Amino acid sequence: MEIEVNEQVQQLQEQVHEVAEEIHKQQEKQSHEAHWVNQVAVSTGLFAGLAAIAAMQGNFYAEEGVVAQIKAANTWAWYQSKSTKYDMQQSSQAILQSLGKPPSAVLAQKASQLDQDKKSLKAQAEELEAESKSNFDHHQSFVYSVTSLQVAIVLASLAALLKRQKLWYASLGLALVGVCFMIWGSLPITHVSSQSTHTAEVKAH
Repeated sequence: MEIEVNEQVQQLQEQVHEVAEEIHKQQEKQSHEAHWVNQVAVSTGLFAGLAAIAAMQGNFYAEEGVVAQIKAANTWAWYQSKSTKYDMQQSSQAILQSLGKPPSAVLAQKASQLDQDKKSLKAQAEELEAESKSNFDHHQSFVYSVTSLQVAIVLASLAALLKRQKLWYASLGLALVGVCFMIWGSLPITHVSSQSTHTAEVKAH
């Protein structure tokens, strides 16, 4: 009888030990999941902050691009006005020559000044167009950045709800792509190269 009691006690002890181990494993699992969910929450907040910065920078470059575009249009209008006046001066000189009269020094001086103004305005307009294009290129990079970060936020949220770490890793990858677009959009390479190209074209003319 005593042996049977000892065996039952031993079995009970083993069962209690197994239950304790199972509870410990579940606690560790819950602790790990809670820690992982906190990481997902922190990363999601970081993605949202980066997306806000990218959106702000994108809007800034878009506004600068529009301003440069308007200035370029106004400068081209001035250029057209100077061209019209220059053509009128040239026509007046041609009429005087056809009438056998000597060319007017005043008209020649005005024509020369108008020609210089035309070249200056053309150079300014082309530079403003290059600046506008550069700003819109930067804006486009930040648009891609915001899109990537927004998708990353969605994937991170789904990862937390579905407890899928693979979705979280995918969100981290997309966030990295968004950061790369932010860095690319912040670099002045596009603006410098475009401005140099237009400057070279102006000198060639």
